[in-house]
Amino acid sequence: MSNQIVVFTLEGCRFCVDLKKELKKSEINFTEIEVSNNHEIWNKVIEQTGLNLLPTVYVNKEGTDEGPVYVPTRDFNSPKEIIEIIKTFL
Repeated sequence: MSNQIVVFTLEGCRFCVDLKKELKKSEINFTEIEVSNNHEIWNKVIEQTGLNLLPTVYVNKEGTDEGPVYVPTRDFNSPKEIIEIIKTFL
């Protein structure tokens, strides 16, 4: 299985920096989408989740355009917590 991990970030967001560090330390490949440069896709994420919080994590299930979206405080409270969730998809 080769699901794609997408992390929505914002420059200067310390929580985003912390999550990216932990992902790299855990050797989890991910694609970063910086929201200030990608308004259209970020607006779709906000529309879907109803929340404008970062870092938001999307797991794109292989062979589809679908997958779960994980939002901080709603779905996880720390980088370690979301990494454990991500590992279930790898």
